[in-house]
Amino acid sequence: MAEKKADVKWSDIKRQVQSLNGVESLALIQGLFRLSVENRVFLAARLLGASASRTLLQLYLERIERAFYTRSGRPQLKLADGRKAIRDYLAATADPVGTLELLLTFVATGTRFTSEFGDIDEPFYNTLSSALREMDQILKGEQGPELYQGIREQVLELPKLAGRIGWGYGDEIRETVNEWESRYAEE
Repeated sequence: MAEKKADVKWSDIKRQVQSLNGVESLALIQGLFRLSVENRVFLAARLLGASASRTLLQLYLERIERAFYTRSGRPQLKLADGRKAIRDYLAATADPVGTLELLLTFVATGTRFTSEFGDIDEPFYNTLSSALREMDQILKGEQGPELYQGIREQVLELPKLAGRIGWGYGDEIRETVNEWESRYAEE
């Protein structure tokens, strides 16, 4: 049987939070901080700013690595965990630079994985392609050219990693990188 969601509305919570004094608010936030890693990350990113986001980024990079390899380096595929790490980071930090780095790491690690272990299956490549498209959406934003310059060196390695990977994935990598180069590369 599926879990039933609590019948609590934000308006009920908001009303109660507004009635708290400073000490009570601090205790509530401390309780949330202690409750989960996600809450700690969210609070650090929102309250400590960009420097905390960069420090937290390492935790998420490790989660992406674990989506492909165990801590001992054995292969495993938990692509949903890697994609969740990216979503969680973005939700906590709203940091496009870090999100772009996580997406690039996901694509590059997945590409290395399939180069090392051979062709996988269509859903695997669709997941990598989805991350590539998400990168493209971030790069199409106002900061696109500047963001691209920050990742350009790693991006230019992707076609080499993709080699002759099947399912049209290698071609997609080459086409996407060529498009980014024509769109964003400094002349």
